Amino acid sequence: MAIKKSAARLNAEREWYSLLDLLDPKGGNSKKYKELFSNMSETAFKNYMKDIRDDKDRILFQVNSMDDKDITTDKLFAKAKKLGVRTHKYISYEDDGVVTTHPILVIQVGVKRLQQMLDKKNAAVADTDKVNPLLGTVTSDSKAASMSDVQTFGLITTGQLTTLKEMLGPRADDEPAKRQMISQIEGNGQFRLDDIVTDYRQKQSMNTMRTMLLSAGLEITVE
Repeated sequence: MAIKKSAARLNAEREWYSLLDLLDPKGGNSKKYKELFSNMSETAFKNYMKDIRDDKDRILFQVNSMDDKDITTDKLFAKAKKLGVRTHKYISYEDDGVVTTHPILVIQVGVKRLQQMLDKKNAAVADTDKVNPLLGTVTSDSKAASMSDVQTFGLITTGQLTTLKEMLGPRADDEPAKRQMISQIEGNGQFRLDDIVTDYRQKQSMNTMRTMLLSAGLEITVE
């Protein structure tokens, strides 16, 4: 039994198929939605459209880029322009207010958040029993508690310099600063980074590097 469709729904379906056929002239995607909508009730169709509008659902679009040689960047830009979708925008830099001379392509890029930036972590490593005596950094079974270069760059990029100062200071190979931190935690239950004296000349890794350079006949001056 065919479902009776309202005029508004028929108009919405025509616009839907027109959009898909514009992106896929072969009609494969619109055919799939015609089959989907053919048995969908008025209420279900209305709820589906609301979910699309409220960004709770997505329009599924399939394309085989290996077989379809007609898919080019220029054609995609032309179709986006016809649909009223802006693909290029002027970019303004907040620090100095400079605006780009030409519009820049705007795309969505999924970036995985570093574990140090998550409010809730899947796991937290706090074991620092195994320490390299030369560098003062965790090693062996405790190496998971160390900071990687990617994590360090991530903290720098996002401006979390205080966090970086703590992770690479009293929580790393700065033994005098670490003892001050532990003392404050034992006495007050917490510690303030501003109350701890940190100095890169106290870092075990820096002192080891200086010793190795001296053994090679290279003397460095630390100011």
